[in-house]
Amino acid sequence: MGSDPQLNPERVERGLEADSESFVASSREFAGAQITFGILQRLEDAGLLPADEKKRVLVAFGEALVNAHEHGNLELRSEWRDKEGAEGRDLFSEMKDRRLRDPQYGDRKLQVRVSFDGVFLALTVRDEGPGYNPIELREGSAGSDTASHGRGLRLIRHFMDEVLIHEGGRLLELRKRLVFP
Repeated sequence: MGSDPQLNPERVERGLEADSESFVASSREFAGAQITFGILQRLEDAGLLPADEKKRVLVAFGEALVNAHEHGNLELRSEWRDKEGAEGRDLFSEMKDRRLRDPQYGDRKLQVRVSFDGVFLALTVRDEGPGYNPIELREGSAGSDTASHGRGLRLIRHFMDEVLIHEGGRLLELRKRLVFP
């Protein structure tokens, strides 16, 4: 892949009533890739997803993808952002580079599907990491206003109508009810 590859989701079905896209990528392929979901533009063009709402959905989708990639597949810890690594950078960045080169982490897959069923826009992201306990995450200090990390899940919950966590934290489903003219 080039320096700024684009992951083009495979088009599964098309129509104003239903539409979906999906892709599978290794963490190595995902790192540095630009992901665009044509379904969002089609919904905006059809008047079902206002531009301001599309921006919020894109933030939520981006946070979900980064979390699955970095914290799921690569098993990176947020607090490493605040620690200096051996190379003089933050430990998080150093470990990310190492784990992307390590097949144990870099070859893990992200499975992503975006769909519209006529009422709800949904994103599902599955990673191959160890998972997590969503109750512990919610009760922890991550996500506080003063933390340098950990606000992603809070943003996702704020922008989406439903956030469902399955498979021990390895599958995240985001749902947004779309507006109708």
